[in-house]
Amino acid sequence: RNFGDLGVKQVDVAAFCVYYYEYPNGKKRTPTTRVSYSRAERSCKRRGTRLCTEEEWEKACAGPRNIRYPYGNAWSSDSCATEDEEGNDRTVQKSGSFKACRSGYGVLDMAGNVAEWTSTAWGSGMVVKGGAADRPGYDSRCAARKKKKKKYSSEMLGFRCCANPK
Repeated sequence: RNFGDLGVKQVDVAAFCVYYYEYPNGKKRTPTTRVSYSRAERSCKRRGTRLCTEEEWEKACAGPRNIRYPYGNAWSSDSCATEDEEGNDRTVQKSGSFKACRSGYGVLDMAGNVAEWTSTAWGSGMVVKGGAADRPGYDSRCAARKKKKKKYSSEMLGFRCCANPK
């Protein structure tokens, strides 16, 4: 099937390992936020890992069924830490607090809680994935992307690490 006219392409993603939770990768731990791209990159490197590429991040989110959100194809205001049904912001939660916010690969909090840096460049910035607790449902789709300057930081932006298999 040719997706070229839609700006969509099929990408083969090599095997990789991904943190189950947002950095520091622990159940019921508060995600590390207010980090620039460089600080996120250094934090992963110190652990012998790296920031995930956009393609790796999206595959981990969409799971083996390649679905729109980690939990299914229809947005649910109660599945992940995103804006609620009335559009009210939520606060950042400890990792794993929303049990339904789990991809088919078992990776948690990829649609909401905090947006996440990736290692993929986009023009003069870097690709950020994952929506956040103050963002609407469409922003938390696995395919959604934003561009941020490398020096940007926010209480709603964190990261997750990946690694090559050994």
